[in-house]
Amino acid sequence: MLGVVEVASSNLVIPTYKALNHNGLGLFLCAAFEGRHRRVKNYDRILTGSRKPWRSCPMKKPWYWKARKSWYVSDGKTQIRLHEDEATAYKIWQEIQRAGSAGDIFAPLASLAENFLRHAKRTVSEGTYDRYAYYVADFCNHASADRIPAREAKAENLYAWIESRPAWGDWAQRGAIAAVKRMFAWGVEQGIVDRSPMLAVKRPAAKRREQLIDDAQHAAMMQRARHSRASRVFRQVLVALRHSGARPGEVAAVKVGDVSPDGSAWVLQEHKTAGKTGRPRVVYLSPCLATLTKILAASRKSTNLFVNARGEPWTRNAIRCRMRQLRRALGLPPGVVAYAYRHSWTTKALTGGADIATVAELLGHTSTEMVSRHYGHLDQAKEHLKKAAAGVIK
Repeated sequence: MLGVVEVASSNLVIPTYKALNHNGLGLFLCAAFEGRHRRVKNYDRILTGSRKPWRSCPMKKPWYWKARKSWYVSDGKTQIRLHEDEATAYKIWQEIQRAGSAGDIFAPLASLAENFLRHAKRTVSEGTYDRYAYYVADFCNHASADRIPAREAKAENLYAWIESRPAWGDWAQRGAIAAVKRMFAWGVEQGIVDRSPMLAVKRPAAKRREQLIDDAQHAAMMQRARHSRASRVFRQVLVALRHSGARPGEVAAVKVGDVSPDGSAWVLQEHKTAGKTGRPRVVYLSPCLATLTKILAASRKSTNLFVNARGEPWTRNAIRCRMRQLRRALGLPPGVVAYAYRHSWTTKALTGGADIATVAELLGHTSTEMVSRHYGHLDQAKEHLKKAAAGVIK
């Protein structure tokens, strides 16, 4: 029986697109969402698919299939639907002729995603790749990526996907849109698609985190985290976040080998801004955190400095989930998240007399702009501002 490929409608079928295991990338993406690891549906089809190439052109001219009310071309044993309009059908057929094969024209969106993620696996950091893989796989699953050609994807597909995820906040939406836009931009660079259909899609504005973690809230979380062994080891992470101003991902990633010889700093070779700065990220430690670091480094059998009760490294998502548990148990505001410790540390540093250039360097930024725009929160330190204003003119 002849295979039928519907290429110009929502019921496109590509019978030759197979789900095969790929040792380099794995069969499924385990995506962490709301504290639970789940398998993204059809991820094996999205990331590890393989399809047989269509026969090379030239093809015979399009012909009209009366029963289906559409124009088709024959490619060996496969009948390819072009369009119901004759002029449009001939235009598509001419594109196939120029491209050299129908596969180049009608390569599924899943194929674009597969190639993009393989490229990202080689060229971006592990954290960035994980973020790309999660969002791209979820987008492809929602858009039925094995049933739609990459060239026929529209911005409406992206908007519909975002709307189907009401639990995502502005930051999650920004990350999701950025991942999909980057995939199509890469597709244009590689000649897989003529132009990105996502060019006009705008990301939500990044809202500044306003919530700070005060001494009482930190003390309450430290006390609550004493209830079980699994929680007690998280106290080490809370101390590290509070005393270092480091990103949660940096705390999760620091290894015993990253500790400086005198134990006063962490020297991270792989970090968020490595591509921009071209130098290691040095996290200078308070006396309290330096002491904790020396104790942990001396007792660790694993490579990571901070591990959970099972001896496994903490992940950013595990830290996020543990913070959420503490927040809910104590009835703390929604903004009390791991990253809020970084903002709190920055505000304490500025109100304590450190100049903004020094604070920017301690945070790992290349300029003071990010600190003044997102991290200062001096508007919440009213007593500090009152004293500063009173001392201007005496």
